[in-house]
Amino acid sequence: MILGFKSQFKHKILSGEKLHTIRADELNRWKAGKIIQFATGLRTANYEQFALGRCTRVSEIIINPENERVYIGHGSGIVYRGQGVQAFAKND
Repeated sequence: MILGFKSQFKHKILSGEKLHTIRADELNRWKAGKIIQFATGLRTANYEQFALGRCTRVSEIIINPENERVYIGHGSGIVYRGQGVQAFAKND
């Protein structure tokens, strides 16, 4: 599946600095194991597929701004607090 990015993220993806991507998946299309075509310039003459990858995990994410926490997964999932929220956001 094609996953589009702004050109500013290309280097961060290729260098491994950008660790994950948060996207709404209302149609439940993403599954672990799916091939990802990383691209910029979707639906334009400047389209460029710059990398191939594989989806390793799909998780529900809840962002609660009131208590400044990010919850990933169900039940005993990961919880980011304080500076962890900043690190999580930076990695995206």
